[in-house]
Amino acid sequence: MSISARIVKRVPGFELDVAWDIADELAVLFGYSGSGKSMTLAALAGLVRPDAGRITCNGRVLFDSLAAIDERPQNRPFGYVTQGCTLFPHMTVRGNIEYALRELPRKARPERVDQMATALQLHGLLQKRPAELSGGQKQRAQFARALARRPHALLLDEPFTALDAPIRAEMRELVRQVREEFGMPVILVTHDLYEAYTLADRMIVYGGEGVVRVGTPCELFKDPGTPQIEALLSGERLFMCG
Repeated sequence: MSISARIVKRVPGFELDVAWDIADELAVLFGYSGSGKSMTLAALAGLVRPDAGRITCNGRVLFDSLAAIDERPQNRPFGYVTQGCTLFPHMTVRGNIEYALRELPRKARPERVDQMATALQLHGLLQKRPAELSGGQKQRAQFARALARRPHALLLDEPFTALDAPIRAEMRELVRQVREEFGMPVILVTHDLYEAYTLADRMIVYGGEGVVRVGTPCELFKDPGTPQIEALLSGERLFMCG
């Protein structure tokens, strides 16, 4: 499993120019607000078209500006979860998950939904609508919908921002569970340094000019390497590795 991203995207007042690669690991995109982390995920998912670059997943080319390749979002092998609730309010949890399975034969959909319900502890909630769910239950349902089509990787754009501390802790455990049970790369955007430090196999740190540094959390805390990284990590030195 591997994902390679070479992305250049210019918008008024900002230019994203990043290059990184990950293997079968949980990678955290971390950095200041406005540094392009969410834009990167949107480009991977096909929701933003880069001006230049190349994106691959397991060797499959999803975007290549020189070769004029640009796979549609629905054809890209990613599950995508954002902050807030994106569940369809008029559908039950079962209906929301089945919506992601439109390319699966109709007879096979109930079994797949039940598999997701078991994996994400949603039994008893499948007939409820989003308004009847707690914040944590909504996020579990969104994870189930994103994973139902069996993507090759999971993209998480600050999915826990609106949740209170106990539910955030529950959701961190959910991410670990997904990594273990589904065995796929996960790319998580977060502004929470504790979240980044405790979850990441690799941190990809964005600054004003794109990727500043890539490394394990321990590597970056022991040797920030640049004043930008030092500033991002300041005040959190208690996380230092031994």
